[in-house]
Amino acid sequence: MPKDLPGFYFDTQKNRYFPLSSRPSTSPQSTLSRTPSRSSVEVDPSTTPRTISRHTRSAQTLNQRLLSSPVSHCRPLVNHDIQCTRVASTSRFDFSQTASFGDITEFCVSLRRLTTVRHVDTLATTKDGSTHVLYSPSAQTYMWPAEINLHSHSQVSSIKISGQKCVATCFGPVTKVAVQDLHVSGRTTLITLNQVHDVRVSHLQDNALILGAKGKAVYIPDIDISGSVQHLSNFQNSDVFALDRDENFVYTGLRNGSILRHDLRVSSNKHDGQLLFHSRFTPSKNSTSPSPVLYLKLVKDSQLLVSRMNGELCTYDTRFPVHSTPSQIFTGHRNSVTQKLGICIDPMHEFLFAAGEDRCIRGWSLRTGKALHGISSVAVFVPTSTSRSSSSSTLYPDLNQFRNPFNTEFPTPIPTMQVTEESDGSLCLWAGMNMALVVPGNHSDIIPPPPQNPPTIEDVGRARLYETTMNFLRLQCGTLANAPTDAECGEVTRYALAVVAQNALVDAAPAWFNSALQVALQPILQAALQPILHEVQGLRNDVQDLRNGVQDLRNDVQGLCKGVQGLRNDVDHV
Repeated sequence: MPKDLPGFYFDTQKNRYFPLSSRPSTSPQSTLSRTPSRSSVEVDPSTTPRTISRHTRSAQTLNQRLLSSPVSHCRPLVNHDIQCTRVASTSRFDFSQTASFGDITEFCVSLRRLTTVRHVDTLATTKDGSTHVLYSPSAQTYMWPAEINLHSHSQVSSIKISGQKCVATCFGPVTKVAVQDLHVSGRTTLITLNQVHDVRVSHLQDNALILGAKGKAVYIPDIDISGSVQHLSNFQNSDVFALDRDENFVYTGLRNGSILRHDLRVSSNKHDGQLLFHSRFTPSKNSTSPSPVLYLKLVKDSQLLVSRMNGELCTYDTRFPVHSTPSQIFTGHRNSVTQKLGICIDPMHEFLFAAGEDRCIRGWSLRTGKALHGISSVAVFVPTSTSRSSSSSTLYPDLNQFRNPFNTEFPTPIPTMQVTEESDGSLCLWAGMNMALVVPGNHSDIIPPPPQNPPTIEDVGRARLYETTMNFLRLQCGTLANAPTDAECGEVTRYALAVVAQNALVDAAPAWFNSALQVALQPILQAALQPILHEVQGLRNDVQDLRNGVQDLRNDVQGLCKGVQGLRNDVDHV
């Protein structure tokens, strides 16, 4: 069928087009039947379906975006804020007495056992005679018998566990490394490295061991075959205070403030490592020299967590080794001259914990960089006895009381800490000081696991049970030292309400949660509204196109009316 042209009709007998005005009067119905096709040609039917389909798609997209709540885009951030509040407000600690005498210098927690290294005063004839012994608990007697004396008059500097191997090192002119098989009781191998001195830090991954020593780092590919040793030197022969490993790369933090990256695939004789962030040498307050690097830890693949002696605690992006601007700065850490302070992160790389020179423990979120604040900003001093011969009951007056570790001022700075994740998903922060371990509180067994995203009805039930249990303990314990305080019960209630609010509609949330949610949603809503506004503008353009099309239709109708009137005049004339 030939196509209709505007103002013309096709005669099938003559096989050609003629003007509509010359159309024979014998077929007026045919003319009228063809006029709608003319109007459709004026509107351009090839574009009309596309316009309508675009309008439909835009409306469907807008409908989907309007039906999906903006809260869904910020649920992970809100849940993380709830987790931060939970960790900061509901954390508790106890003191756990281990050996009868000696100060803890290092410890390491594994799923199988808790192994510690502690300083032990001996009964030597010399005035300041001392030795350092490796201790581990006995599962049968819950005692802490001494296992091995690494070296006389030298300090045990590090202890690491990987798989079934446990490695302990000592500080001194002669380095000795104790390698223990955790699956076989009493099997310990002692490795002596005469050319390595003053080991301060170590890293164990499977059977590969890296030592941070005086003037260099030492890489042992297999501790079962200790004959192969690779030296990772630096251009200034500065002592290694911190190190970490990422596959074939080893990061070392030096006394002179430098951070180097060594490639284990390249011979150490060819280069001294790549210097990272070299323009970020921050002098300490009492010296013009760069501040030593005390801690290094790779966080979330590309971020390197760095702690310096001047109190600087921040992360750098290892993908840009030349840039010296920190990716994130964690404010509030206290340090000026102390070399040994506990710093650790949780296994999921969500939280950072650091012990300060002011004898306090602080926490931060690795996502946002915000500090974790407890119930009160006033630190509670935990008294301790100065006599080492006193019993555990007099060393700490109340061993059963549980407190918030982020609001507590401890007797001495904490030299070592570690975070573990329990089978139920809860976090446990371990800290070593003096002759005791700071362990999770005696009520940690009632703390529910972190809620899902979004919280399920089971999470709501566990949160409510948590709140009920704490209130019951408050009434049952009365005025006892280990009774939860009113403020603690209030924080638990806030946590339960937050979980309930996340599970229910936003309108059902309490006022304080709505206020916090509005503040958190403001930047997210602004970003989410931009595509919606763009879609609305597109809809407005489509409506304008439809209006123009309607106007064209009206013009066509008027033209048709004039044509009909002309036909009538022709008929009357005939």
